[in-house]
Amino acid sequence: MQADPIGGLGYRRCKATGRTTKRWATIGTSYPLRTSRSWLTYSGGSTSTFGVATSFDKGVSFSGTGTRSTSDDWGHNFVRRNYDRSFRVQVLYRQFRCAYYYAGKFRYETSRSWKPWLQTGGTASHRLRTGKPAFRRCAPIDKGEWFRGRVRGKDYTLSYGVKFKGVIGIDLSSSRSYSNGARLYYDNPKARWACGNNAFPARAGKIREARRNL
Repeated sequence: MQADPIGGLGYRRCKATGRTTKRWATIGTSYPLRTSRSWLTYSGGSTSTFGVATSFDKGVSFSGTGTRSTSDDWGHNFVRRNYDRSFRVQVLYRQFRCAYYYAGKFRYETSRSWKPWLQTGGTASHRLRTGKPAFRRCAPIDKGEWFRGRVRGKDYTLSYGVKFKGVIGIDLSSSRSYSNGARLYYDNPKARWACGNNAFPARAGKIREARRNL
């Protein structure tokens, strides 16, 4: 049981209901050329953030209500592949029920929330069948391994990254910061271009390879 102040007018008490569910969350995507391969080295100790869902009608409908970060000391190096794919980790969610009190009186309004609690250590990858995204901020790259690691720049984010629709009717967001332990690699054997979606590839959240400057 926990009590949180609500704007100085009252407080909220929340208690775990005992319900849990394990969901897959996307923490990266890669878009290599067919003559190249890509992979992700992932550390659970890096900052990963997953969406929270809340319902005020006894679980009939949910909406996204923020995020919560998790970190655990584990990791996985995904194998190299030459096709577009997403990288996923398994996240344990716990359900909480909250009651709202104002000026010492119970307020009729209650809520139920699903919150990310921990990463289980489970990993998976999913082949992407749609076309490559049209990223427009490109830089030429020479032969050899190219990676996006820890510097100033954008986190990887996906608004529908946590696969929750089958449970609550909506998917939730996922986000992962790049770090020394969480890098995206391309082993381009020929000179070509790397392109970012929201910045140049050295700082972009998502990166794809291209045969020419897009």
